[in-house]
This record gives sequence, C-alpha cells and structure tokens, in this order.
Amino acid sequence: MIKNIVMGGHSHETLFKHFWENYGFKGVKNEEGTAVTVPVQRMLHTSNQEQLKRFKGMVAKDMHSISQKQMTATEVQDYTPLVFDPEILSILKDEAPFLEAIPQEGQQGYKAVYQRIDSRDAPIGYTSESDSIDLTGYSGKNIGFAKGETDMTIYVDKANISDFTQAAAEHYMNVQDTTLGQRIALYGQRKEKQILYGDTSQDTGTGFIGDANSFDGLAKIFTDQGNDKDKSGVSDNIVKDIRGEIHLMLQNENVSVRDLMVVTSYTMFDKITGELQPAQTRYSATETVADVGIQQLRIHGVPVLATHNVDNHSDSGYTPGSETDVFIVNMRAVRFRSLVPLSSVPLARLGLSQATAIFEFGALIERSGGNWGRYLKNYGVTVAS
Repeated sequence: MIKNIVMGGHSHETLFKHFWENYGFKGVKNEEGTAVTVPVQRMLHTSNQEQLKRFKGMVAKDMHSISQKQMTATEVQDYTPLVFDPEILSILKDEAPFLEAIPQEGQQGYKAVYQRIDSRDAPIGYTSESDSIDLTGYSGKNIGFAKGETDMTIYVDKANISDFTQAAAEHYMNVQDTTLGQRIALYGQRKEKQILYGDTSQDTGTGFIGDANSFDGLAKIFTDQGNDKDKSGVSDNIVKDIRGEIHLMLQNENVSVRDLMVVTSYTMFDKITGELQPAQTRYSATETVADVGIQQLRIHGVPVLATHNVDNHSDSGYTPGSETDVFIVNMRAVRFRSLVPLSSVPLARLGLSQATAIFEFGALIERSGGNWGRYLKNYGVTVAS
C-alpha cells in the first residue's frame, strides 16, 4: 500500500524533475545518456545564502502544513524532499557519519547506471622521427569501458506525527526532537549498516541488511572481488598493518591518498590512537577544562572515520561484521544514486495525528567493481564488554 502511494504511477522523468531539478539540482548526461546531478553535499556546500535559506526549515514548515492534508491521490506536489534540509543532514551526520560522507547524487531512471574502465591498450610509446611522421600503420589504442548497473531499491518507513509535534516543530522545537527526527535517525543507522554489510544473496525477507530487496554493501562487494582479508591473527601494531595495506593499494591499484578513507569502529579508533602515543591532553585557557584524546587521525595521509555501525549485526541467521573490522574505501568510486532522495508524503488523518510515509528510491554503486577497496576483517583485538 505505502509502496504504491509513494511511487504512484509517475514516470521517472516526472519524479526526477520534482525531486531534483525543481530544487536546483540539474542533471547532466553521463556516458549512458542518463541524467546525473552533482552530489548533494557539494551543492549545499557551495550554494549561495539565498538557496541555503530556502532549504533551511523546509521540513519543519511542511510538518506544520501537512496537518491540513490528506493523501487522496498520488500528486507528486505533495512529496517533500527531506535530505536537502540542513537540519536533516545534521541528524544523519550525528547518527551515521560514514553515510553522510558518501556523495549522494540524483539519477534519472530506475537503475543506478555507471561506467568503469575495464581495459586499456598500451600506448605506442617512444619511436623514431621517421616512424612518427606516418602513424597509419599502428592500430588504434583504446580504453574499454564496462557498463555497471544496479537496481534501485525502495526504503519505506511510516510515522504518526501529532498536530502538537507539527506546531512545535514550526515554532520552536528542533526537528531531531520530533517523531520525524527519530525516524530519520533510524533511517540513517539502517542505511549505513546496509552500505557496510548488505548482502542480498542472504534473502532473509526481513527488510534488513540481508533482504533480497535491498542492495549489496561494501563488505560483499570487496569480498566478491577477493579484496577481503582475515586479520584475526593481528593483535598489535595495528597502525603499521593498516598503513601496509594502504601502501599495497597505492602501489598496485589506480588510487591516490586523497581519494581514500579508513572506516572503522570507535573501539578500533581507540586502539589505533592508543598505539601512537600517550593520550594527548589539552587545557582551556583558564585550565579548568581538560580534553583528553586524539579526535582526528590520518594514516599515511588517509583520514580515519569512526562509526558505531562497524559492528556485529544479526539478521535472521545472517551475522556479518565485527567491532574490530576496518574498511579502506576509495571515495571517488563510491556513490549513492537515487531517483527519489529521502522524502516524505502524507498518507491519512488519524484523529489528532497525521500518518506520514518516509521513503527513498536508490542504490549504492561502487564504480571500481570492488578493486579499489579493502575489507580487513576481525582484527584480533580484545573488545571490552
């Protein structure tokens, strides 16, 4: 029922125009002739103040106004994109920091379509002056591209938002403190777990990370390409080991330091910083406040990001992940493409509350086919209970 309402009978052109182009995210045709927008993060970071002012508070205002609405037809005008509002992005940054770091792009169509370099012919190379005069005897040198595509999937949730919550959000309450804000927090955590550990082959039928209707995550993509490594026998010199893996990637893969990110748990972040040096202590000017510990870390120039969603998870017999996992991700290769970004639509009045659907239609893509990443599994580190 909700799935039919949120997607309606709309064409992908209509949905793309409403959710992306009407908000200033113009699509540019890629190699496959499909319109793709610039990432949301880049747009919001470079937008002028008038555009940011337009996005700010749009969700709170809509929460207040939907108390007068009832979804009686699939009119796309009633759909409200949530992901452009800075307050919603702030919730996602707190709840799912790795998700917030992944560029999110709009794409027209029902599949996330992308290209990756599949083969490259060797160049002609150095030659004599006489040979360089006429190159017709040399065969053409080509770069082969392999088309990649992933079915976009639908994420759906439902929230009952009372008239009191809507009024409070409009006038004084932070969106994070509302029912909608809490559902957004759960969305962020669920999606980040999917990006890390999703495996559609498990077919759990639960709507969680092993559901066949979801999308594959980085652990599955890297493992399928043979770029997973069991680190259960490594219990110390963790920094040296991760640095060595980065050096192997820099030596053997077409990656650079500025493109990479190390993603791990707070447990491993603590272990890594503990190996570097005794905890740094910083004092306030009056020396009445002490701040202990390293908050930002790079290994060979590669930033380390900690998130609580690097952990062991359970989905109907599928139990992936560990608190001691480490991912090395090429952020130029990873994208989240969506025809419909995280949005809401009113469903029906329920007394003094409004039933609202929260939904998204998109998928993760990894444009290197798993070649430019590493899944370092289960370092042999003791985890405190």
